[in-house]
Amino acid sequence: MRPGILMFLLAAFILAGFWASPVCGCSTRTPGIFAGIKSDSKNLDALQQLHFSEHGTYSRDLAALAFFNSYRVVVEILEADSAGWAARLSHPWFESGPYRGADCVVARGEGFTFPSTSMKRRSPSESQPVVCDLDGWRAVQSRMDRWRWEASN
Repeated sequence: MRPGILMFLLAAFILAGFWASPVCGCSTRTPGIFAGIKSDSKNLDALQQLHFSEHGTYSRDLAALAFFNSYRVVVEILEADSAGWAARLSHPWFESGPYRGADCVVARGEGFTFPSTSMKRRSPSESQPVVCDLDGWRAVQSRMDRWRWEASN
């Protein structure tokens, strides 16, 4: 076999790998990581409610809540006292790429301004204490899949 043909085949396989990659630069890891952040947000909310019912105040100490976060999920308690509490949950995966800054915010109580998410500026309410930037991920994902399918046909 001639060396030119071998180089051509190698280049063809490399280019085929680039063309098969997702157009959006996203990954199948994104929905899983987002699900972990959302789950941790809901668990933290439940543990804070339990702590409040036992002690009459919310806690800034995650160990006092017996809270264990998912792998690499960053939990930042912004406020916590007897009037209410607020926290922001994020993941290093969302520090770059198309979903830069995506996070979740959890808040309950009164007497302070509820924080908003970093990317879409969504704020929690008493009826919806957990809000996330990537809520509706399945809708976004299906639109991107449909776009990819239309582009390939």
